[in-house]
Amino acid sequence: MRLNPLGIAAWIPLLVASMVGCSIVGADEGAGGADPTSDPAFTEGTNAGDGSGNALPASATDGKKNGDESDVDCGGSKAAKCADGKSCGAASDCESGVCTGGKCQAPTGTDGVKNGDESDVDCGGTKTGAPRCEAGKSCAAHADCASDGCGYDKKCAIARSCAAHFGGDTCGEGEVGDPGAKHESCCTAAPIPGTTTMLDKYKITAGRFRQFVERTNGNIRGFMETVKNDPDWKPAWNARLPQNIAEVNFLLGPTGNGTLRRGCDLGASRGRTYWMSDAENKALGETGTHPFSKDVLDQKMLNCVDWTMLQAFCIWDGGRLPKYTEFKAAWSGGENRTYPWGNTFDTSKLNWQYSYSFPEVYDKGNFVFVGAPGRFPEGNGKNGHADLAGLAMEWLYEINGAADQAQFTSTGSWEGHAVGANAPMSGFTPMDRGYWAIGGRCVR
Repeated sequence: MRLNPLGIAAWIPLLVASMVGCSIVGADEGAGGADPTSDPAFTEGTNAGDGSGNALPASATDGKKNGDESDVDCGGSKAAKCADGKSCGAASDCESGVCTGGKCQAPTGTDGVKNGDESDVDCGGTKTGAPRCEAGKSCAAHADCASDGCGYDKKCAIARSCAAHFGGDTCGEGEVGDPGAKHESCCTAAPIPGTTTMLDKYKITAGRFRQFVERTNGNIRGFMETVKNDPDWKPAWNARLPQNIAEVNFLLGPTGNGTLRRGCDLGASRGRTYWMSDAENKALGETGTHPFSKDVLDQKMLNCVDWTMLQAFCIWDGGRLPKYTEFKAAWSGGENRTYPWGNTFDTSKLNWQYSYSFPEVYDKGNFVFVGAPGRFPEGNGKNGHADLAGLAMEWLYEINGAADQAQFTSTGSWEGHAVGANAPMSGFTPMDRGYWAIGGRCVR
């Protein structure tokens, strides 16, 4: 076969042009092509490349300070925060949240930042030297709080007995769940008129006392044995106190230590507000049970408690029982009021003579008549102290130690005890008495 010379001549220019084009493209790629360092993800000297001559982007774990890092592999917007002593450009670069003089600082209890193991800004925890947190601040444990009470909502409670919800912050006007309820901490205190002494606004709830029992595991005696040189407590009283939960139940139950007990059984009386399980009630020889839940009963005023246990409770909670002069001053409001609200007796202003019922369930016993504290706000004293009249009579500080006797107010009750004018008090009665219409509150 013979080739056409004229045909070959026609192909040569096309072949040369194709080869020249290829050599030009190759030169652009190898020598004059795109510069990899112009890639925003590239940082000079960060990597050895990927084996093909291309540099890799900066990494938060590449052992170098690059990108917007403030120190090697820390700080900036992509790397981890820097440890104490590392370089920083802003507080956000540091684990501690504190950047001073270009260095991350160790957490302290005065740096204005929540850091270290603090539970709130400059309070709580054990590692920064911060103090305990005041009421309302965040907490993770009881020890974070000045009150030693970290609430169910992870906020420090006013006092440690008010750390739970029911009976802890359910005092005041209206029932739990009511849209218009106006509740606050049951440990809220207000000054006694004319003094700087603070008296609890509310009677002690069953829920507050339950916190006492649970925190001490029922060993109230053991706790009080740690209380030394307290002018409000005599060591000889320790022997009257329980050492376990079963003994607590016994002292709150139908018999207790003394014979002067009424209304504390669950058979005929059905009025004791401290909830116990069916098994616990059976162990006390009870023929009845609590028809309402613990949550419902914990909101109600504590009854059937003797003087010794209530004084121990107040001491544990940071106070003591009120003296008669203190109670009367809160009652009269510094204005010689005949009743806490004024000078005219008004049955609508107090829980008296079965005037209150909750839950409103027929034939569930006298539990329903024993109210939660604060449900009659129009009957409050001048400084907001609730239920000074009605709901229940109250144990007082005064005792006759030689006879193991104490006094309580004679200021009316849900059962219908007379509401004496000008806050009268009873005569002396045995300290181990328990009654369904006697409770108390604390002075702080």
